[in-house]
Amino acid sequence: ARLAPGIYDRSSGKMLVKLSIYYGGGTFGVLSGSHLFTGWEDVYCFDIRDLKGQQHGTTNHLGRLPGGRMVYRDGVFYTCAVPHGAGKSKSVQGIKWQPLITKDATDKDKRRGKPANKPEKMWSTPFDSPESIILAGKTLIVGGKDKVAALNSTDGVVQWSDNVEGNVTYLAFSDGRLYASTDTG
Repeated sequence: ARLAPGIYDRSSGKMLVKLSIYYGGGTFGVLSGSHLFTGWEDVYCFDIRDLKGQQHGTTNHLGRLPGGRMVYRDGVFYTCAVPHGAGKSKSVQGIKWQPLITKDATDKDKRRGKPANKPEKMWSTPFDSPESIILAGKTLIVGGKDKVAALNSTDGVVQWSDNVEGNVTYLAFSDGRLYASTDTG
């Protein structure tokens, strides 16, 4: 489904807020502190402490960044950089960005996600069709079409890569081992 997520009460299961994202939603959500990142062609950042649902348009948010599956840690947003419209992603990007909003922001600014600070691209590394991404310590691990690679999270330099059979759809790292799940099983 490409619906925007909702916020639910953990004990009762009651929906507290139904988010609204112009042009739908996405297939993932990343929670970092009180910030929820979700979307697909664009990733929206919501402050879950200050959410009010609405029927049309986009719920007030702190910013909009390049889409795709992503990781956010310590003020850096790592994304599979899905392009707008038709086409496939051709890169992985590291972007510095803090989700802030100024006190003088208007409701229109909040609905449009006009950030108080501009995202700053740190690096962009070519990668054909990245579909999955995780951060293991300071190493960014990316999976895509017939390939998995480890990138330095500071500069995006590929540290190693290996071929796999199929599209890498999910990744996990545990006890010094990398697990990659592909669409070929």
